[in-house]
Amino acid sequence: MEEKQTINNIRLTKILEEKKKHKFDDCIFNSDISLSNLNRKLEFNNCVFKNKFTISKKKKKITSFIGCKFQELRLANVDIKNTIKFENCEIEKFILKNVDFEFIFSFIETKVNKKIELDHVEFSEEAFFNESIINDKLDLTKTIFYKQKNFYKLKTEVVNRETARIIKDSFEQQNNIIEANKFYALEMKEREEELKQDREEGKNFFEWLVFKIHGLSSNHSQDWVLSLFWILSFSFGYSFMSCVNKLLDTKLEYILTDTFIYLFVIYTSILIINYKKMNKFFLTGLFYIFYVYLSKDFTLQTFSNNLNPFSIMTEFSELNFSTMIYKITIAYLIYQLIISIRQNTRRK
Repeated sequence: MEEKQTINNIRLTKILEEKKKHKFDDCIFNSDISLSNLNRKLEFNNCVFKNKFTISKKKKKITSFIGCKFQELRLANVDIKNTIKFENCEIEKFILKNVDFEFIFSFIETKVNKKIELDHVEFSEEAFFNESIINDKLDLTKTIFYKQKNFYKLKTEVVNRETARIIKDSFEQQNNIIEANKFYALEMKEREEELKQDREEGKNFFEWLVFKIHGLSSNHSQDWVLSLFWILSFSFGYSFMSCVNKLLDTKLEYILTDTFIYLFVIYTSILIINYKKMNKFFLTGLFYIFYVYLSKDFTLQTFSNNLNPFSIMTEFSELNFSTMIYKITIAYLIYQLIISIRQNTRRK
């Protein structure tokens, strides 16, 4: 296997002065590299840039970077006049400021490890970010896409709601509804954060509460497993509460016990959801064991009857306040379960 050739900035300048077109294979660049006065096509394959690599000033014709590693890649105040490719690259810091990509921009299977910054960037033609990984929060609010953009299998977090909306919109234009729904959920989470700030300022409390409940119950209609978990948790909790109520003598005991059981189920379920390392249905299994042991309802007959939100109407039995709250909650969760399944299987 050939060793990589080491090149510094002075030597690179001399090389570039000798030829009109250059292709660099398996090279190591130890010093800062600046292409500020060059206007010709370059190709870099399996190269390592150990310091800052800068492309700036005027118009440039840079062709491709394939399998390269960058400590810091910076494009500033430049118009790229041809298709530019970054494929299978690894970049520690990627900075774009005042850049106009006049032809196709390809950023495929490339990883950004620490920082990405896009400030006043224009993509005049198609832009591809397929199967890339960005270990920083992506902000697209200062970018302009004039034509199609593709974020297929992009792994990243978003810094704001507008960025999630831009990525979601690109998937919707391609009729990729499943991927669009994932970024719709991120868009809703960012909206929830905005409402959280409003709540701290004394505004939009009820709108924040609705968003919070929607997120906890189904991840904004994206996670049917989460809805099913809540249905089982509430149903076991209510069924257990019904068994306990038969042993109580006073209304005060009844009210205090029901309140405690409701709050315990909700609080424990939220803890399990937030603690992502623990399987949600582990808690459901504990609820089942605890319920069956105390109620002796081994066939889950009482549990199954309680699970039906319309059982009161079919049985013509009396409705107390706790039962009403439970039935409304279960009806809402079943609705979220259906919507979440539909969101992950529907066609546009």
